[in-house]
Amino acid sequence: MLAYQIIRHSCSLLLRNWRAFLTIAALPALLLVLSNTLRIKFINAKFAPDPYAAAPSPGLLILSALLTLASLLWVAVGWHRFVLLNEPPRLLPRIMPGRMLAYLGYSILISLLLLLILGPVLFLLAFSVNMASPPGRILLFLLSVGVTVIALRLGAGLPGAALGEHDPLARAWQATKNHLGVFVLLAFICILARHLMSYLVIQGLIAMPDSEPLTIGLIATVVDGLVAMISLSVLTTLQGYFVQGRSLG
Repeated sequence: MLAYQIIRHSCSLLLRNWRAFLTIAALPALLLVLSNTLRIKFINAKFAPDPYAAAPSPGLLILSALLTLASLLWVAVGWHRFVLLNEPPRLLPRIMPGRMLAYLGYSILISLLLLLILGPVLFLLAFSVNMASPPGRILLFLLSVGVTVIALRLGAGLPGAALGEHDPLARAWQATKNHLGVFVLLAFICILARHLMSYLVIQGLIAMPDSEPLTIGLIATVVDGLVAMISLSVLTTLQGYFVQGRSLG
């Protein structure tokens, strides 16, 4: 089963190259810890029981978002280039603003395309089905599967953006057009994994309501890092197998 082989190969990439990944991600991870700490501080201040407490600055959220974005782009470009170009990992990763901006631009393009598809469909469903009813929930789940399939097929081109390829999204879309069943199964796996991760995070936060922002920030960084590691490895595998024609052996 190809979907299983893709997931297995993605996990194998991480297990075989975990030292390289940690080297690439070490410095960006510090930015992510700072980002998560700032976000938790903002949330704590926003909902503080003291009515006389100073209002939190929106700048905390903006700075948190920028730090998160920079760290994820930094790791993504470094990891894709390490796996697909054999660039040696460095504790101080190369900052490649051109590749990072291209990666960001194509990511935004994918998001806009998904919004253009999702918006009208949700608008029609809202007037024809009660979304809180069982049929409505089933339709929402099927819609999320369809959107995830499109996101995965287009996302397979993102590593190409990190490598400097021309028109990477179109190449990925063309290369994956005959493998719809594989991507549907991958979408199911991704959605279930995302729900499981969200459940575990919520339960963890409930279990430690009085923890310091830095502690929660560290935990959130570990969770974010795990999700990012798996996601990047899946996209790298999709690029290598479908676009570049590499084996999964």
